[in-house]
Amino acid sequence: MLLPATTAVRPMEITRSLKALAVVSGALAVALAAQISIPLPGGVPMTLQTLAVVLVATTLGPRLGIASLGLYLALGVVGFPVFSAQSGGWAHVYGQTGGFLIGFVVAAWLVGGLVRRCRRLGWANVFMLGLVGHAVIFAFGVPWYKVVTGLSWEVTLTNALWVFVPGTFIKCGLAAIAGAPLARLARRHGW
Repeated sequence: MLLPATTAVRPMEITRSLKALAVVSGALAVALAAQISIPLPGGVPMTLQTLAVVLVATTLGPRLGIASLGLYLALGVVGFPVFSAQSGGWAHVYGQTGGFLIGFVVAAWLVGGLVRRCRRLGWANVFMLGLVGHAVIFAFGVPWYKVVTGLSWEVTLTNALWVFVPGTFIKCGLAAIAGAPLARLARRHGW
């Protein structure tokens, strides 16, 4: 069916549609990464979510990154199975992983903003931005974990930080390999 010329899509509508699609795609990427999960004794699983958070932030920037991670968090809170082990609900935000989930949104804003300020988006810069993003996530997640569990700082750091350090460096390396070209591509197209 042909549409009359008066219903043609304007370029601005295409841009909004693409941005909305990017936000939804970013939330979906984090949700899928959450399903690659290794349960750990401390109750915080090792997942690929933080890798996805860094990739979303480096590609979409601060505003769309916040929107994407905010959508992810909202979907999980209302019960969609987007958190690790195909789970959802308020219990995750109030539980021992809540600080990490909130840290995702803040990390997306900060890393996305720093990407916009980088003159060169090489692997080294994106690796460092990945470390910054992970540091923000841990800065929210570790104290939250301590408060919720009531454990000592020694046990908290073992359960919610030290066990994740080797994986963090691996995920930052992967983010640098995939994120640097994605960020350059996004920048080239005015994202």
